[in-house]
Amino acid sequence: MDETKQISKIIIDSSRIPLLGGAILSYLVGTGFVSYVGRNVNWLLFGLGLGIVILFLMGSEYLSMFFYLNQPRPEFELNFRTKLKNSFFQLGLTVLSVGAVVTFFMFFFVTNKLEIWIFLALFFILNIILVFPPVEIRNKGYRDLISAINLAVLTPAFAQILQLKELHRSLLLITFPSFFLVIAIFLAFSLEKYASDISNKKLSLMTVMGWKSGMNFHNLFLLMTYFSYGLAAIFGLPFNFLMSALFAFPFSILQFWEMVRIGNGEKPRWKILKLSALASIGILVYFLLFNLWFR
Repeated sequence: MDETKQISKIIIDSSRIPLLGGAILSYLVGTGFVSYVGRNVNWLLFGLGLGIVILFLMGSEYLSMFFYLNQPRPEFELNFRTKLKNSFFQLGLTVLSVGAVVTFFMFFFVTNKLEIWIFLALFFILNIILVFPPVEIRNKGYRDLISAINLAVLTPAFAQILQLKELHRSLLLITFPSFFLVIAIFLAFSLEKYASDISNKKLSLMTVMGWKSGMNFHNLFLLMTYFSYGLAAIFGLPFNFLMSALFAFPFSILQFWEMVRIGNGEKPRWKILKLSALASIGILVYFLLFNLWFR
């Protein structure tokens, strides 16, 4: 493969397009809450805020790869690694510079500047500061944990607070339990690559935990998802949002069962595991969006 095409392919893969898609859906959940409570959506702020979220996530991934490539990597020849590292550095700075311009422009249209600054600071600390040495938490196996916080907590809350002046407790009741489901999905998807990640010294949440503990935590997180939704219902979560979780529940049971089978030494059925994981989060998000935007 041509070197330029190979670099482009690695950059596209490192952009984590599925994660960006998940961020867009998560942002739509947060903005949908504004519609749910009967307020009009400011579409200019919607677009600016979504752009900031996407740029933060992309900048974080690019800078993370830059620091990852700072160390000798046996899978990359030295000259190629240097070119790739420089490409990620330039992309990271470019994306963050564009993000800074968009943020500056956005502040002309918001009134609750303090709350916005707090969320921007949280995004910056979580996605940029923790990428830099000596912390480099993303390259130490905790990338998926940060991604779960971004998707299930920060992004929908940021989308909502851009439109309303305060963060509503009901939104947290809707979104926070999905944090555990998102982590479980990341663990499910990383299990198949566990052996290759170990041999290539590529750290993930699964390799940090170890395969046995990772599978146990996967199942625990699935249980915590629905236990949290049950608690949320006690604290005032409307029934239609609880039903969104219940519609996803059968697929989470299948996901749980597939992980139990693998733990018992049976032949892994990776497609069923992954499809059930995608169905769990997909159905949950679909019904949340439906209830927020159309009811």
